[in-house]
Amino acid sequence: MPEAVRRVFDDLLNIEVNTMVKSGMTGRKMPTFGHALLDIHGSYERWLNTYCTRLNKHWSGFRTSEDAAAFVVETTAAGEHDRWWVIEAGALIDRVTITAPFQGEANGVDLFEGMRRRARIAEEMHRLLEGRSGFDVQDGGDIMLKRIIRNCDQLKAILQRAATGDAAVLTRATASGVEAADIDDLPRDDLITVRKAWEMGTEVIALQTVVQIDGDIVTRLNSAYAADRHQPVRDLHRESVGSALEHWHFLVDTVVSIAKSAVGIFT
Repeated sequence: MPEAVRRVFDDLLNIEVNTMVKSGMTGRKMPTFGHALLDIHGSYERWLNTYCTRLNKHWSGFRTSEDAAAFVVETTAAGEHDRWWVIEAGALIDRVTITAPFQGEANGVDLFEGMRRRARIAEEMHRLLEGRSGFDVQDGGDIMLKRIIRNCDQLKAILQRAATGDAAVLTRATASGVEAADIDDLPRDDLITVRKAWEMGTEVIALQTVVQIDGDIVTRLNSAYAADRHQPVRDLHRESVGSALEHWHFLVDTVVSIAKSAVGIFT
């Protein structure tokens, strides 16, 4: 099977259908590589600043509690204090930093590394505060933090591969949004990763269905959308899955037909 056909067929081994909830939409398509990365960083930054502003208020109260003191003592005694992002110099850190909006230009890897660090600290704060009196856990907050951490790791790796000698600098001042990077030679998988991160942003996934070519189907329902009033969202998802399956079958049949024809030509 020709390489190009094989790669397309590999992409058809499964489909994923996500139904997401968003307060407003611009309807624009994804911009160029660098500007897409800056959009992703901006959406993560806004969400993280909003979440951490509230998180810091609860953390401030927790730091002076007996639970916090006991946690630091136990962690230090076990020799595990260096494994926690929220412990510095034998005490809990004061807060997660609230950052100013991005301006000018910056090393792309450093930009997403800083974002990842803040999200990682917030994740540990969330874990320590969850279930304790006085902290009203935000539904899905920990899940969104995990999304940000995972995607920052992937985007850092993409920028490192794209850099040509110097670090890839992200900026709003150029048409591509990035300098010192060979964006024309980015692997297709990297572009798909950026596109998915850009499209999802910090939106809430209400339902997700994954269909494997062997027939396995997994559907996940966000518990916040299980009530009767959200039936229209579930209906929309069911229709989307049906449309995706029809399109998927058409693509699989087309690829199989092309592969058979190619085999006939080369035999």
